[in-house]
Amino acid sequence: MKKNHPYRIKLSPKQKRDIELCAKANGISANRFIKDAITQHLLLHKSEASTNDHVLRNQLRLFDPDNFNQDVQLELDL
Repeated sequence: MKKNHPYRIKLSPKQKRDIELCAKANGISANRFIKDAITQHLLLHKSEASTNDHVLRNQLRLFDPDNFNQDVQLELDL
């Protein structure tokens, strides 16, 4: 049995109009257009997500083995 999971998003009037125009030009409903766009986006970025090892773009990589320097020492005053 197929389950649907609803999402609510807010669109500007221009975004709504653009979606409706693109959907009409492709002969599909606006809902189908949105679902297809999401599917294409997920497929495009799926390989990036699996190889990204969950490090954000701006996140500092402290323990990157490629840049590991054994001469660095860390001193802490506790």
